[in-house]
Amino acid sequence: MAEVGQLEQLVTDAYFSDERWVQWAPSFARRYIKPRRHPLIPGASVTTSYRAAAYELFGRFTVKRKQAMLNVKDQAIGVLAAKIAERTEAHLLAYSYYAGAAFAAPCRVRSRLLFQVHPPVAPLRSLYLEEVQREPLARESLLAEAEMQPHLQELESETKAPVIAEGIICASSFTRRMLIKAGATAPIKVVPYGVDASTYHCRTTAPVGRFTVAFIGAFTQRKGALYLLRALRPLGQHVRLVIYTRATIDPALQAEFHGLEVEIKSGLSNSALAADIARCHVMILPSIAEGFGLAILEAMACGVPAICTHNTGGADVITNGQDGFVLPIRAVDGVTEILEKGLRDPELFYEIGQKARKTIEGLTWTNYRTKFAQAYRELYTKANFL
Repeated sequence: MAEVGQLEQLVTDAYFSDERWVQWAPSFARRYIKPRRHPLIPGASVTTSYRAAAYELFGRFTVKRKQAMLNVKDQAIGVLAAKIAERTEAHLLAYSYYAGAAFAAPCRVRSRLLFQVHPPVAPLRSLYLEEVQREPLARESLLAEAEMQPHLQELESETKAPVIAEGIICASSFTRRMLIKAGATAPIKVVPYGVDASTYHCRTTAPVGRFTVAFIGAFTQRKGALYLLRALRPLGQHVRLVIYTRATIDPALQAEFHGLEVEIKSGLSNSALAADIARCHVMILPSIAEGFGLAILEAMACGVPAICTHNTGGADVITNGQDGFVLPIRAVDGVTEILEKGLRDPELFYEIGQKARKTIEGLTWTNYRTKFAQAYRELYTKANFL
């Protein structure tokens, strides 16, 4: 928003406009400071909610009440943003957890626009409960998801924001469908995320050796873990699975590795991940729910074809069968058939991966910001004429 001159005020809990904060801070503090400053956003364009900062600080030292403190912190930021929007006669753009309190505040603002960074809680919770009934083995994996936790179920913001909003921007058609299920009636703009193609270099030769399948992210049932393992099982010794993750794996899911060659690689940097997945034949993300799934774009940027579901952002960028593959959720047989095709003709998968790279070359973060700003202008213009 700052790039296109649309930022009136950024309301947050902490902001460090002075470069000296980064230069003088100890290394552990820099990880906190660096995301909270940007050269395009001067301190004069930022309002800090000291109440929100206090809640965040207190939450860090009270483990039992940490989430409660984060909830009231979000509410404090939202209410303050609404007051500033009323005073400056600006449009109010809020995202996810902040939006409910911001939109419900008794303030007169020009328009209430929602930036939904993930699918809303209520329809996701219904989807997970359905999955628990279908796959009892994955119960613990699913109940551990954020949307199943009491602190989110109790947040009014997650139910009110999509309904109150006069315009919504989100990253995938799946999120759009979930917003409509949650009661959203306002116009919704889908703006897919971008990828750093300079970090994720495209391979120039086809991978060699045993047919290797990559999985990137937390290996949970939300991401279709059991369905992936079942799709691989008929192929047995002909394939190997490499799981790139920074999270622990549910023992119940890990027990299903039997009969498969599985390697777990943890904690790789982005550049190391890019170099490693370039040696894989294909990346699979069979998620039952994914706000977007940046791993899809990262694989495509490396020239690795992706197999994903309609419940991911891949459905918005992939042309099925040309630069990747998109299937319904739980389509175990469909994934197996695609992998069999790759086993028979690895060169075909290499060519599909090269086309995937061409597809993502237009999906830069610069283009994302441009399209986001355009969607924002269209939404507030339409809201003002309603």
